[in-house]
This record gives sequence, structure tokens and C-alpha cells, in this order.
Amino acid sequence: MKVRIHDTGPDGRPVDCTGDTFAGRTFLEVVEGLMLNPFTQNADPVAYMRRILAGIGVGQGQLPDEPDEAAEAFLSQLVAAGYAAFAPEGGGDEKEKTDVKKG
Repeated sequence: MKVRIHDTGPDGRPVDCTGDTFAGRTFLEVVEGLMLNPFTQNADPVAYMRRILAGIGVGQGQLPDEPDEAAEAFLSQLVAAGYAAFAPEGGGDEKEKTDVKKG
């Protein structure tokens, strides 16, 4: 699956047709790809997702405790709020991030 995470404008709102595309076999693998930076790579995935949702004012950070279920709910809430979009599978020229956090 592929998910495009939209960049945000100066007002903090998502900008359509922008951002990086993250790919993974599962929702959790996509979230782990989002976490690949020095500040979040060792964070607990559920805590990370709750912090992101709370930071953008979506869902009050309410997610299941189980990481796979939380990842599906997290990405669904981002899509519903316009911060992400499920991207079509297949080729394309867009930049894709597929690395998965190594634990």
C-alpha cells in the first residue's frame, strides 16, 4: 500500500498534491516509514501516532493500544482530515520512501 502524506501550508492546513509517499505491506510498516528521522525513530509507534493526531487536532489522539490496529486508525484519520491520501499502487515518478525502521 502507498500513502501520500501532504505537506502543510503556513496556516498548518494540508496542501493537496504535495508531500512524500510512504509504502509498506501493512499500515504499521507505513507508519514506521514516517518515523524514520533522528527524533522519532526509537519512539513507540502508538505514542508517536497519538502525538501526531493531538498536534494537528484530529481525533484527540484516541487510538487502540494494539500497534497494527492503531496504525490503520491513524492513517484513516489522517486521510479523513485531508492530511494524507491513499496513493494508487504501481509505477510513477513520485518520490517514494520505503525504508522500514530496524529494531
